This record gives sequence, structure tokens and C-alpha cells, in this order.
Amino acid sequence: MTITLELKNLSAKPIALTTADTSITIDGGKTAAVPLDVVRGAAFAEHLAAGELALSRAGLDALDPGARAAALEAVGDVILRVAPRFVAHHATLRAALASLEALRDRYNALHATAGKLLADARALAAGAETVVAAIELSDGAADAAVDAAEAARRAHLQALPKTPDELAAWYAEHRRLEAALAAATAAQAAARDAVARQLDATRADLVAAAAAFGRADPARDIGPQLTWGA
Repeated sequence: MTITLELKNLSAKPIALTTADTSITIDGGKTAAVPLDVVRGAAFAEHLAAGELALSRAGLDALDPGARAAALEAVGDVILRVAPRFVAHHATLRAALASLEALRDRYNALHATAGKLLADARALAAGAETVVAAIELSDGAADAAVDAAEAARRAHLQALPKTPDELAAWYAEHRRLEAALAAATAAQAAARDAVARQLDATRADLVAAAAAFGRADPARDIGPQLTWGA
């Protein structure tokens, strides 16, 4: 006796099941009795795995115990052939989701840190600006001293002595002003030679930091934390 099982075509297209001895076509949405050797074939396994064919319980219930046992064994073999692809995909999916969730948690931890840093940056903005201003002030102070000494020397040169007695005093004052200018110039050079070189190395970074601190905005810069899957 040929054992048959009822298969239903769940798709809208005809499905052909072919073995070396049999060829059966099931129309879309229809049910057909299919020999067990066709059920054992690769074509049925692929259509079953694709969700296009389904087994009917009615076909199994109509079989006698011996035939039902043979049919269930054949169906079990088909299931064991196709099941690994779903199990493997599920395992890969779970691993990918776990990795993504770990990245989410790591992102949220970094998000909290970055949010605090941004909030602190707003509090640091005023201080950074005053430090930048202090750099500019220190540069200007040294330059101002040189400018003042040079202006005093030029003004003295315009006030030439009118008598020989005045010449000695004028010349002494001229030497003093020349010395003051030289001292101011030397001080300016010394300041720029030591501290200013270090300040120049950090000036651009400090200016950039002050500007970034002033613009710091957690809502705009990092947005909300990730909440999916939580």
C-alpha cells in the first residue's frame, strides 16, 4: 500500500514536486495527497522550509498505526534536514543582538560621561575666556612698555638744548631714556623668549577650547541615549 500525506500549497503559485518516479503539481491554495517518497524528496523539504507547503493533520489521522509511524519518521527526517538552517540563524541573530545591546550599553555609558563633560564645559567657558584674555594682556603689557619708552625717547629728541649748560643735562637724560628703552626691549624679548613661547604653543588650543566650551550643548551635540531593547 502506498502511504500518502496531504500537503497544502500555501502560495498562490503551482508547486511541482518531482522525484525519479513521481511528479505531482499542487495548485496555489489547494491540497493534494502526495506519496511518502515525494515527501522524503529534496523539493518538499525546500518548499516546507520556504513556508510554501504545509502538512495536513487530516492526512496523518487517516493512516493506520504502522503507516502513521512510517510517515512520521519520514517527516521527522525532513524536519531534521531543514531545521539546522533556522536554528543556526536564530543563534547568529541572538549573538548579533547581544553584541548590539552590549554596544548600546557601552554607548549609553559613554553618553552619560560625555553629557557630564559637556555640562562641565559650559561651566568652564568663562574661565577659558579669561585665560585667553590674560594671554593677550600679557602680550600687550610688554609691548606697551616698549612703546612708552620709545615715545619718551622720541619726545626727548624733539626738545633739543638751547645752551651749553643744558646740553650736559639733556645728554644725561637722553642716555637714561636710551637705557630705559633698551631695558623695556630686553624685558619684552625675555618675556616672549620664555613664557610666551609656551603660551604660543597652547594659545590656539586654548582659544579652540574656549570656543567649544561656549557652544557646548548636550541636546545638540549628543542627543538622547539609546533606549531600544531596554
